Amino acid sequence: MKQPNEENHQKLKGTRHNLLREKRRAKRQWQLTSVEKCRKSDFSQNPKDAWAMIFKLMEGFQKHYKTEIPRNFRSKEGIEAKCDKENINILKSHFYPLFNSKIEVDPTALENLPQYEVEQI
Repeated sequence: MKQPNEENHQKLKGTRHNLLREKRRAKRQWQLTSVEKCRKSDFSQNPKDAWAMIFKLMEGFQKHYKTEIPRNFRSKEGIEAKCDKENINILKSHFYPLFNSKIEVDPTALENLPQYEVEQI
């Protein structure tokens, strides 16, 4: 607030209250239109879309509180990691040979490439 006084504080409280009320109203309206899309007849005619709508409704309620779980990788044998240390070992076994491979380089190979004349401007 640019001018913090009691009147402005009350206006801010009232505005927040109205915003939350409108948010709840919009959410209820969205739920109503979503529920209308999956009536009993829709399950018999197009069950896949009806179930997709139900899961979308459930996600709207539960997504906010879902905790993110880090992904566990699988080893070359197909065993999934159980902790961060195992994840590190799996990634290490994959990337170490990729970036630390021993390759012999023939420096004379560049001399065999055809060279083109460079024109001076």
